[in-house]
Amino acid sequence: MFGVGNLADELVLLADVEESLAPGAHHLRFAQRIPGSDIRVFGADAFAHFDASGSLRFAEVGFVRDISSLSAKPSRSADEARAAAEASILAREPRASIRVPPKAPELVVYRTNDGHGRLAWRLFLTATVDGQPTAPVFFIDAADLAILSAKESLSEIAREALVDNAYAFRSCARGTPPKRSTIVYDAASPSGFAGLTNRLLQPAGPTRSEISTDAQILPPLDSGSAGRITMPILASDPSVWDALVEPQARGAAVSTHENVAKADAFFRSLGQVGWERYPTLDPSVRGRVKVVVHAWNWAVADGSNPSPVRADTKAFYSIAEETLYFGDGDGCAVLPLGLGLDVVAHEMTHGVTEHTAHLDGDGESGAVREALGDVFAAGAEHWAGKPDGDALLMGEDVMLARGGLRSLRSPASFHSSYTGEPMPSAYSQLLSTVPEKGNDQGHRHDNSTIVSHAFYLMTKGGRNATSSLEVVDNVDWDAAIALWFRTIYTLDARYADRFLHFARLDTNVAFFSFDRRVLTAAACAWRAVQVFTDADVAAYGVTCAASPAAPGPLTQPQPPASDGPNDCAGHGDQPVCSIAQPAAATICKSGAPFGVALCADPAQRCKPIAAGDPTATLGPDGALACE
Repeated sequence: MFGVGNLADELVLLADVEESLAPGAHHLRFAQRIPGSDIRVFGADAFAHFDASGSLRFAEVGFVRDISSLSAKPSRSADEARAAAEASILAREPRASIRVPPKAPELVVYRTNDGHGRLAWRLFLTATVDGQPTAPVFFIDAADLAILSAKESLSEIAREALVDNAYAFRSCARGTPPKRSTIVYDAASPSGFAGLTNRLLQPAGPTRSEISTDAQILPPLDSGSAGRITMPILASDPSVWDALVEPQARGAAVSTHENVAKADAFFRSLGQVGWERYPTLDPSVRGRVKVVVHAWNWAVADGSNPSPVRADTKAFYSIAEETLYFGDGDGCAVLPLGLGLDVVAHEMTHGVTEHTAHLDGDGESGAVREALGDVFAAGAEHWAGKPDGDALLMGEDVMLARGGLRSLRSPASFHSSYTGEPMPSAYSQLLSTVPEKGNDQGHRHDNSTIVSHAFYLMTKGGRNATSSLEVVDNVDWDAAIALWFRTIYTLDARYADRFLHFARLDTNVAFFSFDRRVLTAAACAWRAVQVFTDADVAAYGVTCAASPAAPGPLTQPQPPASDGPNDCAGHGDQPVCSIAQPAAATICKSGAPFGVALCADPAQRCKPIAAGDPTATLGPDGALACE
């Protein structure tokens, strides 16, 4: 049926997970490999789900039919493939500073869109481009060095944490201490994070973790040369871990340590150990979790790069380094990123999904990846006892100028960094998913709120503000988190290139492994955010709240129109006080509406530069002036 030859030669079992909510039911995941080798098909695993009686309930399969004809011996080396990847980066970005990360190239079978396979090198590079970090993952043909795929793999909680209305927020412009600390959790510890020294629990004896200022870059010495020291700190007293850190970041390493321990405990409660792939087959395998705090120059181990990455307002996971990075903030509008449990859990989720689902970083797949980060970040905060009002906000503890980054409850309460418009809450508002320079790999963070809002509606119920569709029969946090966690293990790159694919898998898992209540909540939540139609819901035998109107066909929508469609005529790239909304200005690009800037007080009016000239007045900090 599936085009597989000899099962024993081609398939290897990756995971066998018994369903905790349905004892006796099993979820199996298989990888296909070239017979006689350990080279497997990447991102196209097979999933088989059995009920307690041993009957196969459903399967998702992506086998390569001609795999037995593939050679397991590459004709081009890993070094040649890496050189081709570097040449590709420099051709696009001549000023890029490239570094080879420690993760070695891996031979895999790359599954093409037509279902055939090609032997390929999968490799990573880390680079600095215009002061920004990037870590593309390449699939390069092992026969002719053709680049089969090249996509960004860096997973950040926000590409730009810089919005106040439609403009960059007003930073205090205070420098960040050019230091960093590294936390390495002991991979040999059988109890993982249990009993780790932190501010909540400090056992006797030395800590099982290490925090060190492993690349402290000092100001230039009198001789004009840059100073550099390495001063490891190994102690059972967390109060000394930040002894060398400037006051504005004091305590960041300790707080990050505490939050990583909490986030790890949350994932362990779901059965996840570190971010190793499918640890259920060998529970003795413990993932090494590495965290860098004060991440000022993330990709420069020796401090020699004259243009290090400024990561002070960033938090991200790099699969190339298999490391979490947390910056110190700007000392004013953004606090040290590791102070937020949701920020830490969001990045840890990226570590989990990168080792399980292999999601692409752009388009709808990238938005699913970011939404999963937000969902499990909210789950971690709820698990830790935070009130739901705060747990459903992302970054509220560290993004002081904005009060957070995104909201699962009310996506439109935050504005896009790229369009200035409210973030979308339904599929009809989807922003362009075509990756272009400067649009966050196809608006992946903005579009993620459609998916994460579906989780909110499933968990808390309520009405979608865009579709007016309501979820009446919601479920509790534990059931919703358990469903989405199980969906991660039924997911790979083939099934997340569109929201619809992810929604179907999520609802399939609910249908076969959960009770009717969970199925109804899932299907109706996906319908409320316009990913499902009434016909999709009916296929599961589910009835939702009455629809206010028959839904039309869903097409790729365009970015939302400006509130003042005629405001920009003849105004080029200037912001113009809106005709339709006195408390707003339309941002114009090439004479066309691009976004909206709002007055802080809706009772105020946009201030024009002169009588008879509607061009909006901007303050010295770039913010919209109102009166």
